[in-house]
Amino acid sequence: MTGCSIPLSRTPPGTKPVCGTSVAAVPDVKPPKQFCNLVVKIKIDDPTAPYLSDFGKVTVIDVDGVRESKRFPVKQGTQIVVFPDYEPGRYTVEVSYGSYIATKCVVLCCYCPDRWREVCLHKVKEQLVRKFNQPPDAVLPPDCSVASPCGADLIFYMPDDAKN
Repeated sequence: MTGCSIPLSRTPPGTKPVCGTSVAAVPDVKPPKQFCNLVVKIKIDDPTAPYLSDFGKVTVIDVDGVRESKRFPVKQGTQIVVFPDYEPGRYTVEVSYGSYIATKCVVLCCYCPDRWREVCLHKVKEQLVRKFNQPPDAVLPPDCSVASPCGADLIFYMPDDAKN
């Protein structure tokens, strides 16, 4: 017995076994890219909303411009629009229907283990530093205040969040 409580694979002759380690060489493997879902919830409490338009639009904007748009039915209650498989980063989300337009920002961390809050706050800091280093006349997206692990649920309260 080697004094280990974890069973080891066979060690080559002339080598000393080390607890909890494998003697097989492991090639350097990059971890796979992490992706997560951006879930947009549109809570409509205006009974006249269906009379303004039949469909609304949710648009996701990243640093390169418009990334993706989806339509949703305009009706009272909560509508859910899911944008799957997004990379970590900062996104601006715009919800519109009728003459209402609301914009919010979200930072996707796509990091699910126990340290998610620490990692996520570091990513938010990186985004804010990047924003701070922009030239003074740069057009900047709205400030970002929503961060969560594994994905994000971004909630719009319409028409309260909207600008006419």
